[in-house]
Formats: sequence, C-alpha cells, structure tokens
Amino acid sequence: MKIKQSIYGQKMCWAIYRQVKWLPTPEAPIFMNSGEKKPDIIMCMERTIFLFIRLYFLPFCWETDSIRYFFLTNGPEKKDADFSWREYVHSHNGELLGAYGNFVNRSLTFIAKYFDGAVPAGKDNPDISEQIDNLFVSVGRLLESGCFKDALDKIFEFVRSANKFFDAERPWITRNTDKPACENTLYQCVQIIANLAVLLSPFLPVSSEKVLTWLDRNHKWERQSVPAGLLLPETEILFQRIDKKVIEIETDKLKTILQ
Repeated sequence: MKIKQSIYGQKMCWAIYRQVKWLPTPEAPIFMNSGEKKPDIIMCMERTIFLFIRLYFLPFCWETDSIRYFFLTNGPEKKDADFSWREYVHSHNGELLGAYGNFVNRSLTFIAKYFDGAVPAGKDNPDISEQIDNLFVSVGRLLESGCFKDALDKIFEFVRSANKFFDAERPWITRNTDKPACENTLYQCVQIIANLAVLLSPFLPVSSEKVLTWLDRNHKWERQSVPAGLLLPETEILFQRIDKKVIEIETDKLKTILQ
C-alpha cells in the first residue's frame, strides 16, 4: 500500500484521519492507494473510503501506541511511504517491543527480583544526564517544527544506547561480584526509563502514562530524577508480541478490500 502526501480526495481522507484523536497532526495529509497491482494507480473513491474506515478502527483492534509509532516513523512526513502488515509487525516486534519495551521490562523486572522492588542507590552518570538534557532540547524543537519522525528517531537512538549500556554493565554478573556497581547500573536504568517516558509521551501516551505512574513521576518536560528507595508497584510488559500469522491474515483482508 502506498501512502501519498497529497493527492486527489485528500480533504476527505484528512478529515477521517483527524478523527483518530490519538495521533498528532503531521505536516501534510496522507492518502493511501493500492500497491497490490500498480502502486501509482489511485483507488476509486469507494475503496478509499472503505480503506480509511478500516484504518479508523485500527486502534480498537491493536495497541494504540503501536499504531501511532508505526505511522509516525513510517508516515509521509517528507515523502511518500509504504504500508504493509509485514513492516508493521516487524516494526512493533523489533523496535517498540524489542528495543524500548525490552529495556523497560528487563530493568524493572531485575529490580523486582533482586532488590525487592525498591530502586537501588546510585549516582547519576554525567554523560547520560547530558544526553538526556540535550534530548529534551532537540526533541522539543523537532516537535515544535512538526518533525515527528526525526524526533522519534532521535529518541530511539537513545533507547538503543540504553540497551547497550545495560549489556555492557552486565548487572546479572555484578550482582554477585560487585553489588554497588550493580545497584548503580539499575539506578541509572531507572533514570533513563523515567526520562524516556516523558520524551515519548507525545507519541506513546498510553505506555508512557503506565511508566510514569510506576515511577511516580510527572509529565514535566525536563530531566526527571527517581529517588533511590522508591518502591515500585507490580509492573507488566509494556507491549505484547504480535504473532507473525497476523501478517497473512491482515494482508488477505486488505486484498479483499482492494478487489
């Protein structure tokens, strides 16, 4: 499916798109036409309406944060883009769940298991704190200019570096060999998670609200600090893995719509 920036019928499509209250308003309206046979052939108006009705109800079938993430990172902010269920599932399982969700889950689960759910003591890492401060500035500017994809890309670069930090510090080993180092690692991970929740709140409001509630933080657009000793409530997995069977099922449904 081809996602167009501005084509015939965009006013009608834009009006429908705007009804999805969970999605921030991009710079340009989007238009989708069939890519099953020839990508540049515009669908007839009836198919366009039918397709957008299905997209309108998408958030009721799947996690809204997941839908938001995919369309914001793959949408036609600056050029035409493609939508496919294969790409959507891979985006969800690989980035949203595999990178961000995994970092949050592995960190908080580790604290629950080995520290009785209490945030361990530690000191802020100056380099990471500086990265977070810079992110609030740069992401804020990108949001103000409507560059949502660039803003999310910048945040997820930091998410990937956070996972590398966790792996490099190896808390599963230091908990037995160097407990203070282990405590400091998990303390720093909690600080990262709290700040990611705020930075991602304009894009992923549902999951961000969960994390901020767990860490007793607010939405203030500035570097957050979680105190050592904070007792975490029972947490849950932020994002559920999507079975790859969904790709074939939803693709068949889409083909039926486009026939």
